Amino acid sequence: MKDEVKKEGVPFDFERHRKSAVDQYARKRQLYEEFAWEIENILTEAIETCHFKINEIQSRAKEEESFGKKAMSRHHGFSRGPRYYVFP
Repeated sequence: MKDEVKKEGVPFDFERHRKSAVDQYARKRQLYEEFAWEIENILTEAIETCHFKINEIQSRAKEEESFGKKAMSRHHGFSRGPRYYVFP
């Protein structure tokens, strides 16, 4: 269906895509937050074990508004479509 829409020249609805992406992301944001913390903990332990000197490690899940802006940004090689597709 996506190919049919593109062939017909119907413009991509970036705002609708943003709303859908943010809705899907919001439902999983806590999971991403927990994942970020786990990765931060793994990296911290590995760095301490190797005795590397670093200033800090930061982790976070994107804010919904920021994610929405990124989700509706245009694809660099295909300006009629989004840079990212979000799958449920």
